[in-house]
Amino acid sequence: GSRARPCRLKMAATTELSRHATFTSKGAPDYLAYVNGAWTRDASQPYRNGKPIYFRRPSAGDTLWPAGIAALTLHAAEDGESWCIADSAGSTLAVARSDAGHPNTVDPAEWRLRGGGLDAEYLRHEAFSLQTEGPNTEAEPFLLEELGRDYFVRVQLKSRRILWFVDPGTGGTCHTAAKSTASRAGGRTVPGRRFCPLCSKCISANNFQSQHILQVHRPGRTTGLTILAGPGGSDASLSWEPPSSNGGFKIVAYRVAVSADGGASWATLRDVPTHELSPSTLLPGQLCATVSLEQQHRRIWASAPPRRSSPSRRSTAPAPGPPRAPSGSRRPAGSQASCPAGGSALAALAARPASHPRRAWWTASAGCARSAPPTSSPPAASTRS
Repeated sequence: GSRARPCRLKMAATTELSRHATFTSKGAPDYLAYVNGAWTRDASQPYRNGKPIYFRRPSAGDTLWPAGIAALTLHAAEDGESWCIADSAGSTLAVARSDAGHPNTVDPAEWRLRGGGLDAEYLRHEAFSLQTEGPNTEAEPFLLEELGRDYFVRVQLKSRRILWFVDPGTGGTCHTAAKSTASRAGGRTVPGRRFCPLCSKCISANNFQSQHILQVHRPGRTTGLTILAGPGGSDASLSWEPPSSNGGFKIVAYRVAVSADGGASWATLRDVPTHELSPSTLLPGQLCATVSLEQQHRRIWASAPPRRSSPSRRSTAPAPGPPRAPSGSRRPAGSQASCPAGGSALAALAARPASHPRRAWWTASAGCARSAPPTSSPPAASTRS
């Protein structure tokens, strides 16, 4: 191919909903086969509840389309915490628990399809997916309206896979490669760019994750961790203050780690989703979780050697450091406190915001990747691997 050029500026930003890509669903079971196929957007109704709405209407090839159903809609729920596929008769055919900004950035594992029985339970179908596909070339790039404005914070781009897209602020065409390859035939003359939905602008791909997302949008710390041991030492209640800032990403879980050697080494006990937390009778702003001490960790809590932690170790959060997971000999970031039963066991918390492009838990936050980006190979690239 020809050598790539820097982003080409245009007089006005793009406002198109679709250009070269298609949005398709695949893998629905036979009794919902009419859900499979291409979806489109309507310029007269491009959004519902602040997020894109897609429509699927019958075509000549849809022989299994049910009578009396004029169209299907794919849209976000009013609370912004889920997505659904519904028919024009008012029946919900599929649901996904996700606060994603676009159906293309919803984690495929979150989709549940209505069962075929009378009970109509919603079930996970591994083969079902919704994804944006397109040529993915410099001449025919994706629009962020097709990918999702939150695509680059929800999808981990794999090495050697490049995505071409239009910068919504300038109308210029950009690639996502972190390094230029100008010395090679057909190479890219400049490093790529990626779009930050929190800043509403494109950032250099070289430092998008390591500097911009993990530093500019770095969440705060959990504070005030206290522990109340349960009867018999088989469980404990932990309470803490959530971070004062989430960096722009909703916190979806906290990780609990324990140490039996004064913080020299740590073992992850469990991850506590935020929907399992309860303020109960705590002070306003505090969160609380009751964790069961698994068999292999029970000795860490109840039978730790009688060594006393220093006051600073018991009440002070560790200093900020590079991204680390609270396991093995690494110290987790966040609040920590000693066991009130007199042992030397410590506990620590780290928080995980949604949408982050990394899995590692760091300084009371972490990242999550969902899937791989599209490849640049013809005939069509999918925005999922």
